[in-house]
Amino acid sequence: TSRAFLKSTSFLQRTYQDMAKKGGVGHSPLKDHVATYKYSLISSMYERALSECPTVESVWVSYLNFLRGEWIRLRDEMQKPQKQQQQQLQYQQQQTELSAALQ
Repeated sequence: TSRAFLKSTSFLQRTYQDMAKKGGVGHSPLKDHVATYKYSLISSMYERALSECPTVESVWVSYLNFLRGEWIRLRDEMQKPQKQQQQQLQYQQQQTELSAALQ
């Protein structure tokens, strides 16, 4: 069960990263969903995996690595000077949510 969760989260992460590189344009319902909900879809999948397999260390490690990577990405996005203030506020909100999840 944990292996299936890790494979699906890995697939969603690759899709998410591809969407971020391409500007969020999808050509399938899954890509559209990932573009709309961004990291929250992946976080939900990890949380489900942890509720089903709470003692599997690899699930915990993978989830924490994802949260840390996402937090760093959002921090770097906020530091770019050409970003608009509204987008920076959105990134700050997402970073706050991720910080809360890491605690």
